[in-house]
Amino acid sequence: MMRIVIFLAMAVACHALPAASAGPAQTSPTAQEKLFQEIKSWVSQQPATAADRIDILPLDARLKIPFCQDKYALSFPFSSKETVRAQCSAPEWQAYIRIAITAPRNGVLAARELPVGKLLTDADLIFGLIPGTAADIFVDRHAVIGKTLKKSLKTGAAILAQDVEDLRSVLRVTRPVKAGEALSPANYRTEALARGAMPAGAAVNPGVINGARASRDLQPGQILTTDDISVLLRIYVTKRNVEIGQIADIDTVELSERNVSEPLDTFITDAGELGTSEFSRNAKAGEPVKRSDLKAAMLLRRGQTVVVSLATRSGIELTFRAEALHDARMGEQVTLKNQESGRNIQGIVTGKGAARAL
Repeated sequence: MMRIVIFLAMAVACHALPAASAGPAQTSPTAQEKLFQEIKSWVSQQPATAADRIDILPLDARLKIPFCQDKYALSFPFSSKETVRAQCSAPEWQAYIRIAITAPRNGVLAARELPVGKLLTDADLIFGLIPGTAADIFVDRHAVIGKTLKKSLKTGAAILAQDVEDLRSVLRVTRPVKAGEALSPANYRTEALARGAMPAGAAVNPGVINGARASRDLQPGQILTTDDISVLLRIYVTKRNVEIGQIADIDTVELSERNVSEPLDTFITDAGELGTSEFSRNAKAGEPVKRSDLKAAMLLRRGQTVVVSLATRSGIELTFRAEALHDARMGEQVTLKNQESGRNIQGIVTGKGAARAL
């Protein structure tokens, strides 16, 4: 349907226009440019239409726009307002020109003047009407936060995909380091690298690296990874051989200083994480306890007596005893039988042999 309309419009235009002569005055592109400027100016005066959102669609190559000695008479001949009729009285001719108006769009804008190289934060961004018809805009500010500007931007400028890059800080070795040698700022420099070019496990935190030891020989130019470093850290290790299902608590684990090369959050370092987890594998004495080695412990067994806490509306906390009607892990919902009333209630497991009434 669209192609038919365009064809008809061009047919009418070609029929209505005088034959183009070979003279430069009638074939000059200046006449066409002048007409297009007038069309944009006229259309932009319509409600909620900005000149920078108006596009003139390509004309048929056979259509030549002659000069108009008089003022153009412009109008919308159809209800769709996708076509502008341009009429000239001297010489007498008319043309039907197809236009496209881009609807207003909201997106991410610069909240202030931003320099090239700026690492974007939420404070640098606002959400508002995008000026112009630019493509590749951002409609979610979270997709922009953390990216780096490749060009400077004025206040209120739209932030486009080609304006930013996803850079991350990495540590590049600057001089040879032998295995076991302590690392210091003299051994490496910080630089920005495209996220896609970062090697797996790239080390990015100088605060952790300083004082760590190289776990193998390092050469200038290579990017430090967690496999390249060994950090002395106080972590929990097994006191003795443990089996699947045993609770990780002070009876089975203890703190020990160890050199580790894996990410620091791999290991258990906080006593608050003990007592509510159980081992998901067998482990020998002295092994570091990793988060992947543990799972929520089965803290209640069917038939076990449970101490249940209940907060009243007055702020007083009551406790009573109940019987667990099935096994339950830390944080799971459990059905309990009140030993005094015989009624069943629901609770949440809060610890070994303990629950909170719902």
